[in-house]
Order: sequence, then C-alpha cells, then structure tokens
Amino acid sequence: MIFGSSNLAGIRDFLSRESGARFLKEHPQITSIFIVLCGNVFNNAVTFVINILLAKKFGPEGFGIFSLAVSVMILVNIISDIGLSLTLVRFFNLYDKDTERQNLLLLSLFLFRLIIITLLVILAFPLGAAIARLMGVGGYHRALFSLAIITGGIFTLWAYFQNFQQAHRRFRRLTAFILGYGLLRILIFSLFMAYTHTLENAYAYISLYTIPVFIITFIGISSIFSRIIYVKSFNVPRLYEVLKKALNYSKWVAISSVFYNSILRVVQFVLAARSSKYELGVLSAGFVFTVAFLTLNMALRTVFFPHVTAFEETKDMKEHLSRVKKFSPVYALLGFLFIFALAVIQRSFLGIEYQHALPVFIISSIALAATIFMGLISMLVHTLMHPEVDAVVNIVRLIAAALLVYVLAPRFGAIGGAVSYAVAIVFGELYLILFVSRKVHESS
Repeated sequence: MIFGSSNLAGIRDFLSRESGARFLKEHPQITSIFIVLCGNVFNNAVTFVINILLAKKFGPEGFGIFSLAVSVMILVNIISDIGLSLTLVRFFNLYDKDTERQNLLLLSLFLFRLIIITLLVILAFPLGAAIARLMGVGGYHRALFSLAIITGGIFTLWAYFQNFQQAHRRFRRLTAFILGYGLLRILIFSLFMAYTHTLENAYAYISLYTIPVFIITFIGISSIFSRIIYVKSFNVPRLYEVLKKALNYSKWVAISSVFYNSILRVVQFVLAARSSKYELGVLSAGFVFTVAFLTLNMALRTVFFPHVTAFEETKDMKEHLSRVKKFSPVYALLGFLFIFALAVIQRSFLGIEYQHALPVFIISSIALAATIFMGLISMLVHTLMHPEVDAVVNIVRLIAAALLVYVLAPRFGAIGGAVSYAVAIVFGELYLILFVSRKVHESS
C-alpha cells in the first residue's frame, strides 16, 4: 500500500523539518536540482506561452504542421546524438584520475559531432522535401522541414556544451546559459512578430529555434574551446581508441534514447496518417502542458544520473531504493495537485476550440508523472551495466505505441493517441523497475 503508516510518517517527517537550511545542507543534490529546474522552467515556460499563441494564431491544422517540424528536429537531434550525451558524462567521471584521457574524450566527441552536423547540412534539403511529400503537405513546407533537420544538428553541439558543464558539476553556469537561451528566444521571436506582417510557420520556427540555438551554442562552445582542444600530445591512435570505447558504450544508450524519444513522435505521425490534422493539433495542444513534467525529469536526470551511476556497492543501491520508496507518498500528493492545477489552467487558456485537449493532457500527464518517479529506480539499469535491457524495452514500447494508435486513431482520434503513449511508457517502466529490483536483491 502506497499510503501505509510508514509512508504517512514519511510525509510528517518531510513537512516537519525544523530547518530548511539544514535539510538542503544534508541533501546537496536538492539544491542542484532546484538550480537546474529554474533554468529549464524558464526556458520551457517560453515554449509553453509561445506555443499557446501559435496554436491560437495558426489553428489546429497550421499548428499541427508546425509541431511536425519540431518533431523532425527532435528526432534528428536524438538520432545524431547516438547516446553520446550520456556517454560523455559517464566516461568523464570514469576517467576522473586520468586527465589526459578526459581531454581525449572531450576532443574526440566534439570532432565526431562536427562531422555529423556537416552530413546533416548536406542531406537537409533532399530529406526535407521527402518528409514534406510523406506528410502530404505543400511544397512550401519543404524549406521548413529542411531547417528543422539543420537545427536538429546544431542542437547536438548545444547538448555537448550542456554535458560538458554537467560532467564538471557546474550547474549554476549551465543554468545561466539555459536562461540566456530562453531570453534569446523571447527577443528574436518578438522582433519577428514586430517586423513581419504575416507570421508564417517558417518564420516562427526560425525565430524560436534556429537562430537562438545557433547564437547560444556559438557563445557556449567559444567559452570552453580552449579546454576542448587541450591535449598534451595529439595522438591519433589514442584519440581513436577513446572514441571507439565511447561509441561501443553508447550504442545501447543510442538505441534506447532514439526509440524512447520517438514514441510520441511516431504517435503523432501515425495519428496524422490515420486520423486528421485537426486531431494532430489537438494531441499537440494537449501535450503543450505536459512540458512541466519533462522539465522536472530533465532536472532530476541532470543531477542524479552522475550520482546514481557512481554506485559501486549493492548497499548503496539498496539505500537509494529505500529513499525513493520513502518519498513516494509525497511525490504522489504533489503530482496530483500539480496535474489538477495545470488542467484548470489549460481549460482556461486554450478555450472551447481545444476542449478535447484536456483529456489528452490528463492521460498523458498521469503517465509521465508516474514514469518520471519510476525512472529514479530504473536509472540503476546503467549502474548495473545492463543498457541493453533498457534498449529492448524501449523498442517494444515504440512498437506497442505504434500498433495501439494505428488501431485507436480512426475511432478515438487524439485521445486514442494519448492512451497509446501512456500505456507504452508506463508498462515499460514497470518492467524496468522489476528488473532492477530483482538484480539488486540477487547481488546481495
């Protein structure tokens, strides 16, 4: 039982802390999470507000096309990352006693990302045209999808800069740049709104993503460039050796990341093909408000992943499981209140045109809230060195979501898409925590 006597005692303990300062001192990760969360909240609040404006301005069909371009960008970024974001942090900590190997790691991954971006720029225009034909939208939108592909490539370097700061535990600096990115988006979008008579999809996309991420990435990479290229002796065989080891580790992480992050995008694509662009717009509008949970998840993983994957003994993992379980009633209570508040806000903001987006939000947000919490446990899959399990689970998740939405979309539209997404992510996470719990107890 979730709310048993021991868990209720946990709530009382949590609420009766005599000193907030003492609590934060005893739990430094909380401070780091709060710092990162502030930056992510601001940046995603910018996305949240502007998406509401665009949803009302473009209507369901126009906003659906805009959302497809964003989905293409995200998919390109996920695929081109090939798991190296997590790998950089993991291996940087692994080589904490070998500075030269750390330097080789930073340089090799930077050069590898530059090669990927170059390939994306070359392929952007033919791929953009192919996507426009596949989605059944006009030729005008080819440039929009091509821009999305190039922007997805730029985001891989932005991710590299963030991983660099994460590996060095520079969370305040990381947050400052995230805030800067959000401010750039506001400034440039406002300029486009002021100086363009008609705000088209392409203009909105460039002002929100392409130009801001290019500027902030250039500033960020420039600030750490001397550290990236600092290698005492440029040894190509050693550089290749470090890169090869990183790629061998990242292959399972890449598969897992690509398939997990593709679940919603595939649901969107199948829904567009099996239902209508109106239903796609409703689904996209419903997920606008779930960005709050994605923001929380990003902050938690940014701070906790280096900490959790550093566990070397079974007792450390058991203590982690115990702490997570103790916090479950508090999380459930806060999650319920948060979902209720956001549901009220969504109803007020989007109006009658998007009335069907409310059940989409409720279904998806409950699933995301549960999955994020369970993720604090399933994260131990990497501590136990079983990334292949995570990858297989996410492959099954994607297939299950695609099959479900294929069946449900013609009759239930956007709500069928939300149910398909929710079922896939929740049951996948349940399997992972059962696997982790079993392995931890077997180890002891």
